[in-house]
Amino acid sequence: SYHVINAFGTNAETLLDGFTITGGNASPNYHPANKGGGLLIGNGDIEVNICIVRNNQAYHRGGGIWISNGSPRIYETVILDNGAIEGGGMAIENGDLPVIKRSSFLGNIASSNAGALFSSNSTYQVHNTVFSGNSAISFGGAVYARDSSDLLLKNTTFTQNSSTSGGGIFVNTNSSLTIENSILWGNSATSGAQIGISNSAFFGDWNDIQSGSGNIYHNSPTAFAAQNTYRFDPLLANPKGTDRKAGTLDDNVRLTPLSLAIDAGNPSSSYYNEWNLPVGSNGGRINLGAFGNTQDAAATRLTDQIIYVDHNASGKNTGMNWTDALTSVQYALNTSMSGDLIAVAEGVYSPDDDSFVEPGDRNASFHLKNDVGLYGGFSAYDTFDDRNADAKPTVLS
Repeated sequence: SYHVINAFGTNAETLLDGFTITGGNASPNYHPANKGGGLLIGNGDIEVNICIVRNNQAYHRGGGIWISNGSPRIYETVILDNGAIEGGGMAIENGDLPVIKRSSFLGNIASSNAGALFSSNSTYQVHNTVFSGNSAISFGGAVYARDSSDLLLKNTTFTQNSSTSGGGIFVNTNSSLTIENSILWGNSATSGAQIGISNSAFFGDWNDIQSGSGNIYHNSPTAFAAQNTYRFDPLLANPKGTDRKAGTLDDNVRLTPLSLAIDAGNPSSSYYNEWNLPVGSNGGRINLGAFGNTQDAAATRLTDQIIYVDHNASGKNTGMNWTDALTSVQYALNTSMSGDLIAVAEGVYSPDDDSFVEPGDRNASFHLKNDVGLYGGFSAYDTFDDRNADAKPTVLS
């Protein structure tokens, strides 16, 4: 099919919920048949909720989704492994305030610009969304906004995206980028590894940007205001996942317990939804990144904490309980602080289990820390009273 779903002219009551959309190929070289391989939205206000849009292609723009002249809402949707010349994951043209929330753009590719998300002459918003492992040859490894586009990003995380200019984001030609409470870390480009601005406006407040705002590439900006910019490593849990490849479903960009991005967002931002936390509580301020003001937000760090490790765990990888245990002993050591205890479930653990270490690296070792106790002999969900090192062997090798 050229377009798996055609949503032209849909109204705000139209709903697409709970589907995987795959295999579309908008291959003709004429408009609009060359756009929107997975989902084609024109003059439509459809709501797309809890979907997976993957492995779709377009000859021109919007391999996964193409939006034109509408105000659709995209919620809790994964846009994965799509491709196009521009906007491998999604393209928005003449958009009238489309909104994207609580979604992920993973592993999308553009042979020119905007691996994940392209826009032209559009006003739109993106909230609580992850951009990981997307790539473009030229501009905007993840996002490329041009031609009078106005983009608002709030509580987003950009990591492991790549291009020649603007590894995370590139904004061009009388456009505007407003970004708040976001993390840009580990993206790469020849110029503007995290962000590039050309003949456009930039307004940033309360963001964590690798190398700081002074390292944002800007060429003849029409306005440039970067306030309250951090430059600390946000300590993302496991950005390349257990497969050690960014842009796949196992990427984990939640904050680990020692992250300085916890309680570091705009003091005026709502943090109401950060109440359902496994340990501790919200510190009275929103977290940075895609999980700020959500029930998946990392808890405020307590002292003398137990950090849990289980190589079989498949939860949130926060280390705050057995369900969401870390899977790497060394990563637990890295995130520990004086007075902490690390409880490790039975099994075999190696120093190169950490995704930041190359497999088979003979220089890798477990590095112990002062005033931190490392304990083996647990089964998952054991307390310290239940541990038995003989019956539940925990092997470091």
